[in-house]
Amino acid sequence: MIALDIFSDPVCPWCMIGKARLDRALESRANHPFRIAWHPFQLNPDMAPGGMDRAAYLEAKFGGRRQAAEI
Repeated sequence: MIALDIFSDPVCPWCMIGKARLDRALESRANHPFRIAWHPFQLNPDMAPGGMDRAAYLEAKFGGRRQAAEI
C-alpha cells in the first residue's frame, strides 16, 4: 500500500472540491494501492468563531481596500 496523507481544512470549499474529485478517482479504481489518512489543517486559525465581513477580511489580509481589489 502507498500511504497518502492529506492535510485539509474541513471548511475550505476548495478542499471539499479536491476531496470529491479524489473520491471519484479512487472509486473508479476499486483496487487502488492507496491508504488514505486525513489530517485537519486550518487555513486561518485566527479567524473569529463567528467569522467576519468578507470585504473587511480581505482588506486586512492584503493591506487595504486597493490592494484587496487588485488581488
